[in-house]
Order: sequence, then structure tokens, then C-alpha cells
Amino acid sequence: ERAEDSPSMGWTCIAVTAPTAEQALAIKEELLRAKLVHPATLVLAVPDPTDEPFGSGSATLNAILHVAEALSARAGFSTINSEASTAQQ
Repeated sequence: ERAEDSPSMGWTCIAVTAPTAEQALAIKEELLRAKLVHPATLVLAVPDPTDEPFGSGSATLNAILHVAEALSARAGFSTINSEASTAQQ
């Protein structure tokens, strides 16, 4: 079943992470091309920070920061705002 055909398969935002921006973007584009993501879902391509060691948690924190920024902007805030997560519902 394609994502756009199922209202129960929606996420607010998906952050695709990879070692490089090019790899993250390629994965994002494949998800969208294959229609594996609901059209209303915001999909972000987030490259891993290059100066942090593997396993440091920096890629996860960086992805969370990107999601918070994008959802805040989508909700009309000019800075990160915790109300952005509830504005989407």
C-alpha cells in the first residue's frame, strides 16, 4: 500500500541522516520517488557532523535540531519553539 493511500501511515517529519549531504539527499529522494512517505510529511536530509567521532550521538542531536527548526518554521515561528510540535496536530 502506498503511503498517500493510507491516512494512518503519516508522520509529521522524517529526518534522513547519512555521512554526507549527498547520501542523505539520495535516500530522501528515493523515499519520495517510491512514495513510501505520506505527501504531508516533511522529509529532511541531514548530513552527519563531520568533526565528531562515530557513536558520539552528535548525528542524532543534529537531526533533532534540524527537525525542531523545520517544524518551528512550518508553524510560523522565527525561532525554535516547543509549541510547534502541537501546532501540527
